[in-house]
Amino acid sequence: MKKFILLTLALSLLLSLAACSRPGGGETADNSETENNSETANGSETANGSETVNGGEPTTGGGTVSGLPTDVVIPDGVRIGLSDEGVTVDGQPLAEDRTDVYTARDIVYYEAGHDFTYGEGGEADEHSRDEAEAHTVVHIASPGTYVLSGSLSAGQIAVDLGEDAEDDPEAVVNLVLDGVDITCTVAPAVIFYNVYECGDKDDPKAEVDTSAAGANVYIADGSVNTVNGSYVARIYKSVELSEDGTEVVDSKKLHKYDGAFYSKMSMNVTGNDGVLNINAQNEGLDSELHLTVNGGVINIVSGNDGINTNEDGVSVTTVNAGALTVTVTGSTGEGDGIDSNGWLVINGGTVRAYACSTSGDAGIDSDMGIILNGGEIVATGNMLDAIDGASTQKYVTFSLQNSAGGTEYALKDAEGNELMAVPTVNRFSILLVSAPALTDGLYALYNGSTLAASAETGAGGMGFPGGMGGHGGGRFPGGQDGQPPEGFDGQTPPEDFDGQTPPEGFEGRTPPQGFDGQTPPALPGGDPATGETVPGEDLPGEALVNVTDYIPDILVDLRYATDRNFTGQVIYDFTDARLRCGTVRKLAQAEEALLEQGRTLKIWDALRPVSAQYALWEVCPDARYVSDPTRGYSNHSRGNTVDVTLVSSDGSELPMPSDFDCFTAAGDRDYSDVPADAAENARLLEEVMTSHGFVGYSGEWWHFTDEDSYDVVL
Repeated sequence: MKKFILLTLALSLLLSLAACSRPGGGETADNSETENNSETANGSETANGSETVNGGEPTTGGGTVSGLPTDVVIPDGVRIGLSDEGVTVDGQPLAEDRTDVYTARDIVYYEAGHDFTYGEGGEADEHSRDEAEAHTVVHIASPGTYVLSGSLSAGQIAVDLGEDAEDDPEAVVNLVLDGVDITCTVAPAVIFYNVYECGDKDDPKAEVDTSAAGANVYIADGSVNTVNGSYVARIYKSVELSEDGTEVVDSKKLHKYDGAFYSKMSMNVTGNDGVLNINAQNEGLDSELHLTVNGGVINIVSGNDGINTNEDGVSVTTVNAGALTVTVTGSTGEGDGIDSNGWLVINGGTVRAYACSTSGDAGIDSDMGIILNGGEIVATGNMLDAIDGASTQKYVTFSLQNSAGGTEYALKDAEGNELMAVPTVNRFSILLVSAPALTDGLYALYNGSTLAASAETGAGGMGFPGGMGGHGGGRFPGGQDGQPPEGFDGQTPPEDFDGQTPPEGFEGRTPPQGFDGQTPPALPGGDPATGETVPGEDLPGEALVNVTDYIPDILVDLRYATDRNFTGQVIYDFTDARLRCGTVRKLAQAEEALLEQGRTLKIWDALRPVSAQYALWEVCPDARYVSDPTRGYSNHSRGNTVDVTLVSSDGSELPMPSDFDCFTAAGDRDYSDVPADAAENARLLEEVMTSHGFVGYSGEWWHFTDEDSYDVVL
């Protein structure tokens, strides 16, 4: 810690001297329930209130456009003219007997008026038959290249070459967007159903070749294209009901399309300077397997994930070139900027990814690994996914503790040289920057002439969010089935590990003299004597207090005080849950709201001594699951983070997605893979906690961090 502070002070002094010596020195400027009427059209407001406009000019959310290719050949083909008055093909009215291109009123959507056996959607996901039948579906049913222009105020482009197309290398469709404006309010505005699938689900790897993909989107040179789309909640193909017939216990999927621009098969998006604006009620640009961006100016404003590739442990999102800007509005209450359920690989281009400002999501998120090999990347959010060691380009992360969005920062090196502008849009607490200009060393982030944060490449600032770590998918690296790393049995710690002592030779984080490595100390005011139910205003927010002294109804079951945790060992020997006084005030409000609904909180972990963090790191030294205490403390060691579950007010257990410290997909906040009653309870917990000043972590449904940060408790 001392070493880091000295480096930071030295950098501040160097930059201050450098600024004084230069003239000028001026300022440098799975389907969630969403609201179908949320504003995501051009000019929609982002979660922090700043306005994002998808206009015609190339934009990367601030700064200059770089990484645009200039040599992409845009193919020509059958020209389809879109209009509410009628569709034309090669300038002629669409013939009724044509089979390669035809129109119909047969859009797939989530229909209102059905019972719970129809699907997983709620009222917000439903649409009337009249609304659906007002949409014109332009069907493309034969391989080839189709150039689209014109507009549909209620329509959809649907590509479907038949059920056998997936295995047919000739089943390839190129869609060229040449000045289109399509709006669909009940489903994706553009969807590829059945084309050739070039990917192999049985051979998961980070590097994939999608050049033979059956779904290809080209953005015509100089064109501006706008796609406004909705989504389709999960519709059942078949269901298995409980014995009493009141709930679905198992089901098979017929339809579920989360994105405004969607492909069931691997997809390429390519262009030079052409613009594609995607405005999405739910997710933006989705593929069920792989997605490769090879160019173009792509602006996505979405209610949930801006980009999602959703085959668990397999999908790869690759960005090779182009200018990609993703802004999550937060209208669904969550959303990563770019989310891959497999790998995310960025090789070039300009990437700006702004996660939801009110949830524990990341600008760039991946279950299997994020690999940065090139490009200029700015990503903001409230969590940090680990960057894969295979990356060839340096990166730096900054912790700014809930920084307001809309600020353009300047990134400077230790000599005071400004390397690049760093634009932001949404409110955030974690900012990642990666660029070819970065080398090993210390960097500073400036807001005008004010130092906002500093960090070293590859390590980042102090205090990353996350409980056991910061990995969005809740899986161990190197496996697709939720299994821990080879050799880790989840129980036995390394030989000679005493569970407390930091590694030999470790500098800068030695606990203070007299600290016994177990019982967390109480700060002034930490031993209440007033008998108040909620900490009084006279106690400072940073005071450490025993939670049950102020919230008597709350239950405590500290798992690390027992062997009922993933290590199989007792990590600390106290049983009182302690938190910051300011955090307890918020927790008391959340508890009160839950008691009104016949529920109460049970605490699994609260203040975690630094020594306990070392114990966890020794057992599982992987930053995706355990915060590395040699590079930054867990927020649990700050006393403002709590792991909680939901139980009945009488203490009886309720169905929840998983047990504590679950490293499978059931442990994350994508509740599509858990029973409906467990998902409902988890959503209630998340809604109550986040509405009372806590930020959730996408990789662990039980983990919540106070929006107000505090110093580490040694």
